[in-house]
Amino acid sequence: MVSVSKRDVALVSIAAVLSAILYRYWLITPVLDHFSINQWRAVAIGVAALGGSLWGLAKWNLSTLVSGFMVGELAGGTWVALPASHASLGDAFKSNLESLGGEMIAFIFAVTLGGYCSSRFAKSRRQL
Repeated sequence: MVSVSKRDVALVSIAAVLSAILYRYWLITPVLDHFSINQWRAVAIGVAALGGSLWGLAKWNLSTLVSGFMVGELAGGTWVALPASHASLGDAFKSNLESLGGEMIAFIFAVTLGGYCSSRFAKSRRQL
């Protein structure tokens, strides 16, 4: 059994809260009215990769970062869908996954790649 430290729990919580807020406001920003769907996806993937890179440079464990980001995306998307669904939390969660599930996978991949690349870069800089 893997032991989980309080520090890991705190870091996952921080990553989840930050990514939930970022994702929620990304979905409702009025600037997005001027973007096509593909432009929205491209910018969102870039922002996710940048976020992963910044967290990776902060020397966060990659699994902690990705876990927190996944929880944050699910929470942020459900937060947006909740007022629109006028129903239960479960219905809002289901609506979020049905409409944005594919994009979420791309964002998680971008965060993982950004975090991995920045941590590799940081390690190579330390060895010099």
